Amino acid sequence: MRRDYRPKIARSMTSRLDIHYHFTPPEFIRQVRARANFDAARFSPADAAARTTSVMLDELERHQIDAAIASPPPPGAWFGNVVIARRLSRMWNEYAARIVHDHPSQFGFFALVTPPDRDGSLRELEYALDTLKADGVALVSNYDGQWLGDPKFDGFMGELDHRNAVVFVHPTALQASGLPLIANADLNPQMLEYPFDTTRTIVSILLAGIPKRYPNIRFIFAHGGGTIPYLAGRLSEIGLDGNPPRNDLYASLRTLYFDTARVANKISLTALVAVAGKNRIVFGSDAPFFSPSDEIKLMSTMKVAGQSLLETAHKNAVTLFSRFSPRDLSSAKR
Repeated sequence: MRRDYRPKIARSMTSRLDIHYHFTPPEFIRQVRARANFDAARFSPADAAARTTSVMLDELERHQIDAAIASPPPPGAWFGNVVIARRLSRMWNEYAARIVHDHPSQFGFFALVTPPDRDGSLRELEYALDTLKADGVALVSNYDGQWLGDPKFDGFMGELDHRNAVVFVHPTALQASGLPLIANADLNPQMLEYPFDTTRTIVSILLAGIPKRYPNIRFIFAHGGGTIPYLAGRLSEIGLDGNPPRNDLYASLRTLYFDTARVANKISLTALVAVAGKNRIVFGSDAPFFSPSDEIKLMSTMKVAGQSLLETAHKNAVTLFSRFSPRDLSSAKR
């Protein structure tokens, strides 16, 4: 008999969802390592092979998480080669779909696509959403130094809008900027470049008016939106060339969602809630690259409108992914 891995904990009727969780297929990791010297490259095929489904299920149980929606580790699948991008995207998506098929109550996934390859990404989007039944779409913050508000991605954004897609955006380092990907052994992209590139891509979509032009896309930005909570006032005061108008900047930000991965800091979380609003915060762990223990502990003690921030974040996630609502969690089928 298959073990029931759902956490056996006393809690409310809210499902506990982790929306920042990474699947790491060994062959995918091997091929990424051959093309990148950062991000997923630091996770070896041996590490990936040891991360079995059983290990992942135990991990969810240990942290009292009902279900996780997985995304590929950065830098994703785009290395400037269409053939490689299509092969890696299909490899990751079918790997994820197999896990979700076997454990529909415990896992979901964001489909890997590569927007610079417009035709290929649209076909993969159709396959992943319609055939594999992905829960959303995973993008990285930039492709060849072009952020998501770039006009070259308008056609792809239009299709995401048409499909009412949930889009998870994870930062990655600039690959074509001419800047060093890793300045020295002690300064890797996760320390500074990740939060700043998340900020750049958020500003780019605001400048492009993406939230208003494509209102059906529900964006989730990783790691608390990078430096957006700190810079929101500055952006509002200086203005973004009138698009959106200064007084609309906060309203535009509150159309976006932000996960809490690696934001285990009360000052940062307080700023994030103030800028985004309590209804736009969702929980993320960043497993297997980070343990959420401190984050869970802190969010459990922080109160927002009389409720813990952790509980609020989980409720917000369920509004995005209704198949993980408590009444459906134990019987979710693919």
